[in-house]
Amino acid sequence: MNKVYTLDFHVVISLPSGKKVDIVVLYKYSIGGKEMSEKIIREALILLHPERWSIIKTLKASSSPLYINKIAEKSGVDRRLVSYHLSVLEQYGFVESEFKIIKEPQSKGKAGRFYKLTGKVDEVLPKLAEIIKQ
Repeated sequence: MNKVYTLDFHVVISLPSGKKVDIVVLYKYSIGGKEMSEKIIREALILLHPERWSIIKTLKASSSPLYINKIAEKSGVDRRLVSYHLSVLEQYGFVESEFKIIKEPQSKGKAGRFYKLTGKVDEVLPKLAEIIKQ
């Protein structure tokens, strides 16, 4: 007999029109069943945390990698929280980083860690969307 678990998460999505949409999902799944694997549950919880979701959207909207200060500025998330959440996203393979020279006058040629999304984000989001439709 499969063990049944419940996933409950809440996300507020801002549409381009400025309208906000609340999504609340209560999902039951079973280990070993067809409904949902533990891996997808874990990835959903990682991606859909409000600050991490804001960081994901900010990086997705950018045409090039961003460093922490720019991500914080554009996402509206405190810089210290951005740093923490980027480390979680990188640990789970949703972002990758590299050190580069910051090309802004006030940086005086300092190096910074620049982040970009990996393809894993585009792999996981459609799976979550499919699960939510069920």
